Amino acid sequence: MKFKHYHLAALATCLSLSLHAAGLGGTGILGPKHIVADTILDAPADGVFNFANLIVDAGKTLTFKPNTLNTPIYILSQGDVLINGTVGVWGSPAVAGAPGVGGPGGFGGGYGGYGNGDHNKGGDGTGPGRGINGAYNAGYPHGAAFASPAGPNTKTYGNALIVPLIGGSGGAGVDGNPGTGGGGGGGAILLGSDTKITLNGRINAVGGSGAGGGSGGSVRLVAPVVDGTGTFDVGGGYGNYATGSQGRVRIDCEDRFSFRGLTMQGKASQGSQMYIFPATIAKLNIIEAAGTVIPVPAPAAVEVTLPAGSSPNRQVKIAATGFAANAPITVVVTPETGPSVSYNGDITIAGDGTGQITVDVVLAPGGVSRIHAWTR
Repeated sequence: MKFKHYHLAALATCLSLSLHAAGLGGTGILGPKHIVADTILDAPADGVFNFANLIVDAGKTLTFKPNTLNTPIYILSQGDVLINGTVGVWGSPAVAGAPGVGGPGGFGGGYGGYGNGDHNKGGDGTGPGRGINGAYNAGYPHGAAFASPAGPNTKTYGNALIVPLIGGSGGAGVDGNPGTGGGGGGGAILLGSDTKITLNGRINAVGGSGAGGGSGGSVRLVAPVVDGTGTFDVGGGYGNYATGSQGRVRIDCEDRFSFRGLTMQGKASQGSQMYIFPATIAKLNIIEAAGTVIPVPAPAAVEVTLPAGSSPNRQVKIAATGFAANAPITVVVTPETGPSVSYNGDITIAGDGTGQITVDVVLAPGGVSRIHAWTR
C-alpha cells in the first residue's frame, strides 16, 4: 500500500481572534529583501518569511516554491513593503490530461480521463469548492468555486476575514481518450507590516486554466497604512467547459481612505482587524488512513493506493485540535478518475479543545485516491 502526503489547508471555523503578540511585522530575522530580478523563494516549513523590509522592483516577479505541507505564504516585515512589480501565488494550468497544481495553500485540479471503460471518466478537482465532472446537461459544473459560485457549482467557502487563510479549489477534469485535466486553484498569501504596505504593481493569485478552471485564491494585507495604485488579481481560471470563480481580497488597516486607489479583482472587504494569526488555530489532521498511521503534525490530505484485489471498505481517522465546540466535518475521497464521494461526521470536542472520529469510506483498489478532511 502506497501513501503520499500533501498539506492542503484544513478549513476550520474557529474565529476567536486577538492582536498578535509579536506585532504585525514578525521578527525581521531575514533582514531586508530587495527583489531586483525574477525570484523564486523556497517557502520555509511554516510558510512564514520574516523580513526587515521588502521591495519588489517594477517589471520583476516574486514567486514561491511550495513547502512540503503546501502551506499559505506569510510575508511579515518590520518596515515598509513596497511592491512595484508582481508577487505571485497563482494556480498552474492543466497540461493535457495532467491537472494543474494549486498555488501555495491552494488545491489541485482533477485528472483527465484516459483509455476506454471506467477510466475514460475525468476526475473531480480537490478543495472545498472543487469542480465536479458532472453530466454535460447539468450546466457544466466543472469550474471550481470559492468566494462565489462557478455557474452551477455553489460550493462556496471561507469568510470575508479570510481567517483561516486558505487558497482556491481545483477545477474538474473531463472525459476522453485522452481527456483534459482541471486547472489548479490560486494560492493564499498574507502580507503584514508594522509600518506601511504600498502596492503599485500586482499581487496575483489567479486560478489555473483547464477543462474546468481553478478558482482564484486569497490575498490579505495587514498594516497601519495600505496604499498605492496597483491591482489584486484573484480571478478564476479559464475553463474549456466552465471558468472558476473569483477568490477573496482582505485589507486590514487603520487608515480607511489610503487603500482606495487600489483595484481589486475579486470579492473584497476592508476592516481594522490588526492581527496576523488568530489566538487559537483550529486544525484537522488525518492521523490514520486504510490502516496506516500518519505522524502528527500531519498533512490534511493523503494519497492512497490500495493493492489490486484488496477490500475497498476502509477507515479514516481524523483528529481535531484547537476547537471551541463540536466540529461537523466532511471527509472527501477523490479518485483519479470518476466522481469524488463525501462522508460526513461530527467530532465531539473535549474541554481541552481536542477530539477524534473514525469514518468509514470506500476506496478503489488498484487506483489512487486522494483523501481530504474539512469542517463544514
